Amino acid sequence: MDKENLYGEIIDLEWDMFDHTQNIGGRASCQENKRGFIANRMCQFLAWNEETLASYLEDLKKAKAEDRNLMVEKYARMMAPVYTSEYNELAAYLPKITEEKADLVRQIVDIQMEWMDETSRLYPVFTSFGRPKDTEQDEEYDTSYQSYLRGEISTYSVDTLRSYLKYITELKAEGKNINEMILQNTAHAYGFEDARAAEEKLKEYVQSHS
Repeated sequence: MDKENLYGEIIDLEWDMFDHTQNIGGRASCQENKRGFIANRMCQFLAWNEETLASYLEDLKKAKAEDRNLMVEKYARMMAPVYTSEYNELAAYLPKITEEKADLVRQIVDIQMEWMDETSRLYPVFTSFGRPKDTEQDEEYDTSYQSYLRGEISTYSVDTLRSYLKYITELKAEGKNINEMILQNTAHAYGFEDARAAEEKLKEYVQSHS
């Protein structure tokens, strides 16, 4: 299966899970925006390699066969810093995270937080339109990039985490940054030539409205 078909099938499965996710405060507005969901997920998966995409697709298929919703699990884990009591009630129903898995998650988060720092320095205005960076900045309706990342990759299988860590380690050795790659994809999705062009345009917008 080629890369386009891989991420296309992934997004279809993710959307079905996302669409059936029940939130504490009721259905979220982003659940009414399928087009935006597809665009955001595509920007991420375009930056992945085929090996990791294929592994994650198997995770989703297995979860569906077991009647598990990985989006529910992701958002439940994201709740921990702010909705601690609610998370503690749900934790018993979530798959246990092994020591190996926890270590893989930690390594990935460490690398991508370094990359997020770098990307924020290069594109301060563009990145300011996204999530706050650190878990310490989590608020009731505003989850940080760090908490979101940790929650999401905690739903991946050990095989997918190994594949993804191997991939981003190779990218790092090549001087590449997957956060910037995703940002470039996002800029293209919004019609900009690249992230630098988006940064300059957004800077003009902010200055004109300050």
